[in-house]
Amino acid sequence: MGTHAAIGVLNEDGTVQAIYVHNDGDPPWTGKRLHLKYRSLTQIQKLLGLGNLSQLGNEIGEKHSFDERMNWSRNIWEGGRIVGRRSDPYWYNWCLSYHRDRAEPWEDWTDDSGQGWPGQKPTEFKSERDYVNRAEFELNAHWLYLYKSGQWLVTDHFGPRKRIKWTPMEELMPGILEEEARLEAARSARIKQEVAA
Repeated sequence: MGTHAAIGVLNEDGTVQAIYVHNDGDPPWTGKRLHLKYRSLTQIQKLLGLGNLSQLGNEIGEKHSFDERMNWSRNIWEGGRIVGRRSDPYWYNWCLSYHRDRAEPWEDWTDDSGQGWPGQKPTEFKSERDYVNRAEFELNAHWLYLYKSGQWLVTDHFGPRKRIKWTPMEELMPGILEEEARLEAARSARIKQEVAA
């Protein structure tokens, strides 16, 4: 199960346009990438132009195989243990889009039984408050990101009747980078032990 998020941008007219992210929606993955890689409104509009995402990447990237990406593993397993690591494929740092990479419909659609399904296009909200009130249910989001006044904001405390507290991603980055370095050192040590065993 993924950590779901919504990525939104506050438009000049006060509306918010947002997309859903299914996997790794928490600040150490999605928040960090938004803060470091998606800094201009042009980049953010291209990102929203992909529609809903399985995962946010460091780059927009190009169309690639959704299924190949979902079934790929960095670890090489033999006899129930890790015996090596694969190098990252060319698409590893790209966004994984339901519409572009899995050809899911852009517009809302109805199946043969009459069941309605949402398309993969961005969701429009009337205002920032509307985004805060509805994103949890309409986009199934645990984390909300909002690009506003030239910076990325994040919250996991939102919804109707809740007092919203946005935190600038800038404030979270030192802790995220420190924790990432600690985890990577532990992961490298564990893999070296497994390969050596």
